[in-house]
Amino acid sequence: MVKLLEPEVMDNLAAAIAYDSIDFTEVNQAFAKQAIKFGQINALVVDACTGTARILVLLCQMSPAWQPKAIDLAENMLRIGSEHVTPAA
Repeated sequence: MVKLLEPEVMDNLAAAIAYDSIDFTEVNQAFAKQAIKFGQINALVVDACTGTARILVLLCQMSPAWQPKAIDLAENMLRIGSEHVTPAA
């Protein structure tokens, strides 16, 4: 499983929307399944460079006792991510 990180901060709204429209479902689910193997049942989870928070949402769905925190340099990515997190909360 390889997911290449983007080298730039996508802080314009059009770039954030375009990124969010890409279907990373398969790689995100594989990553989340691997990540939860390393966590405790009740853990504070920090997602640095969360982007639109899709992986964080998956992690919390798979491990509901986890306490999530997310950060990103791009305000517009966080804005879109908040739309994904709120319904999942």
